[in-house]
Amino acid sequence: MARRTACWTMLLTLLMACNGGTDDDDTTADDLVVIDVSLSEIVPTVATVTFETDDADGAETVALYDDGSELRHPVDVSGDPPYAGVVFGMKAASEYEVWVEFGDGRKSTTEVVTTGAVPTALPSTSVTATAGATVPGGYLVTSVFAPEPAAVVLDGDGDYVWWTLPDAGQDKVSRCVPGRDGQSLLFWYINLQDGPGGPQGDGNVLTRMAFDGTELSVATMEKGHHDFVELPDGTLAYLDYVSQDTEDGEKIADRIVELAPDGTTTTVWSVWDSFEYDPDGQQIPGAGWSHGNALDYVEQEDAYYVSFLGFSSIVKIDRGSGTVEWILGGNDSDFDQDGETILFIHQHQFQRVGDSIVVFDNGNPNNNASRAVEYTLDLGAGTAEETWSYAPDPDLYSFSLGDVSRLDGGNTLVTFSTAGQVQEVTPEGEVVWELSMGLGGAVGYVTYAAEL
Repeated sequence: MARRTACWTMLLTLLMACNGGTDDDDTTADDLVVIDVSLSEIVPTVATVTFETDDADGAETVALYDDGSELRHPVDVSGDPPYAGVVFGMKAASEYEVWVEFGDGRKSTTEVVTTGAVPTALPSTSVTATAGATVPGGYLVTSVFAPEPAAVVLDGDGDYVWWTLPDAGQDKVSRCVPGRDGQSLLFWYINLQDGPGGPQGDGNVLTRMAFDGTELSVATMEKGHHDFVELPDGTLAYLDYVSQDTEDGEKIADRIVELAPDGTTTTVWSVWDSFEYDPDGQQIPGAGWSHGNALDYVEQEDAYYVSFLGFSSIVKIDRGSGTVEWILGGNDSDFDQDGETILFIHQHQFQRVGDSIVVFDNGNPNNNASRAVEYTLDLGAGTAEETWSYAPDPDLYSFSLGDVSRLDGGNTLVTFSTAGQVQEVTPEGEVVWELSMGLGGAVGYVTYAAEL
């Protein structure tokens, strides 16, 4: 009997060893960090994941799609629990498995969520792609012109993963960009004035919105229009209408205004300080005199670049002194190509790339053809050499807006805004990725983000 008891005791010990020890040492499902996942009621493709644990180092949310792709976002665990992380980038009307992973390899419980549908006001999208495209791995942060204005984020498949349809009447959202805080999106409107010398629009509103659709802040820039940029310290710089009396009566031009985080506004530069009004010059109905339409900031140079449709020029302005460093294109150009200074017509967005500048050239309205063009600038010689250009076949024409940006790897993203087309093209002009909006769809300025 004693021998039989000893055998059973030995067998039980072996079984417990195989199972990892005693019940007190065993890790069960009860020991997993339990998460709660809730979809935003405002943007139903964004989820908030909440959880509590004493060791949350390295925590990140994970969302698994049925094609095997994952979305990962770090969780801020600098404070005390409970912690909250976001899941951003999920496709609409889709199912995802969501969990949290920690730096030591632990994994939380898993929840299944089904995202909400895309609003019917947003136009349909379709995408074609070939090998070598960069966009499929990232996102387009932009706007669309639909039955209602909207700020949106689309993934590389052309699917909507974020949107907001603000109440802005008939005004169009011109710009939506990721906030520098990594937790928000900023957007505002074109705010085109009624006519040359006439009243400005009803005012512009810049909204900073959290990923879940919660408004974090709202700033009113009554005469702000077209474009803005957020500086590294959180200062917002924007184009602003400013009028002055001339021999032709009151005329509208542009200035650059900065709104500091403490609410202080500063005028950096005005068209009236550097250009003389020409009564015999080009006057564009509904566009004022200079008609600034795009604004960029280059941190390394501490300089602003502004596109003026009325001048067919891009102007570089030193931020510190508020002086014009140079003018590219138009009658006052500091650069020429074989004696020619009209380098583009009615241009909009652009990008400074090393010694070059890439420009979306809307083109002559009589030709109905837009293009992207790159000029290499020689500041000493005052020359602008066309070193690259792209025009689709058949032609596409964007009578308003239009954007271009050079991607990592050398391809270029070209946005034919009012034609509802965005194309990624190689240096040889081959289209490797193309987004087409459905009937009535048009695209605002575009920011490509490799990650959200």
